[in-house]
Amino acid sequence: MGGIREYFGNISDALTSTVKGMAVTWQHFSKEPPITVQYPRARLAVAPSYRGLHILEQAKCIDCKLCAKACPVDCIEIESVHHGRILEWQKFTIDYKKCIFCEFCIPPCPKDCIHMTSEYEMASADNGHMVEDLLTWTGLRANDKREVEAAEAKKAGKAPPPPPEGVTPQPGGPAGGNASPFGTVVTSLVKDIIMPPIGLALGGVDFSNLFISLKGETFKSLADAQAAGAPTLNYGLFINNIINFLIVALAVFLLVRAIARLMPPPPPPASTTRDCPYCLSSIPKAATRCAHCTSQVDPVKG
Repeated sequence: MGGIREYFGNISDALTSTVKGMAVTWQHFSKEPPITVQYPRARLAVAPSYRGLHILEQAKCIDCKLCAKACPVDCIEIESVHHGRILEWQKFTIDYKKCIFCEFCIPPCPKDCIHMTSEYEMASADNGHMVEDLLTWTGLRANDKREVEAAEAKKAGKAPPPPPEGVTPQPGGPAGGNASPFGTVVTSLVKDIIMPPIGLALGGVDFSNLFISLKGETFKSLADAQAAGAPTLNYGLFINNIINFLIVALAVFLLVRAIARLMPPPPPPASTTRDCPYCLSSIPKAATRCAHCTSQVDPVKG
């Protein structure tokens, strides 16, 4: 009888568990909205921290290859030819068959020109489509070509070729960063306020035109030397930059000290010792016997 009772009891438990599970399923099915998304016509929103496909601000890139060196799976390939500061781009690809979307390539970039977007669609039946080229253009742009030709003509001692009619020459190469308002004020303070009186006291010296021509040639100003392509040591500009640095360092020091004064002092550390009631020696709070007079004491909590 015991075996028959156990057999039918197991059947009853199985039916009960099944009914309870189906009841929970029905509650979710009837009360909660459906989560099916008609992709690709509709898409679920991704998290703000989602790491998707890469984009490149090519005009800012300087071909330092730090992103490729930081990649743990070597999925970034960069090829370019340097013409001075002008880059003739050939390839900047990412192999998404190997990429693990770790984002290690983003922080090392000194120009902040490579980013990860929230885009994730790369479905393809061809593995070749998994290699993405991030370049906006390849080769040299028109302005870059003119600048390279002008540099080569200067090296050969020839006049640079004139720009085409109706075209205003633009500087080529990677785009420079915008100066911060604080840096602009500091530069103006040094150039327009501090250095003129110092130059006047030294006999009318213009620090921005203090330089040494390495070839021994004589020029009226630094601009003339640079226009002639002469190598120079610009120690006057170096002095200006040192003063800029000292002013910025002083401003940061004063700011940090002011913030430190506004912050409340840290609380004193909690005491971990107490005095023995018999010999008045210092003992730990949790001690049950004094290490000095060997008297038994009650431990103190906290």
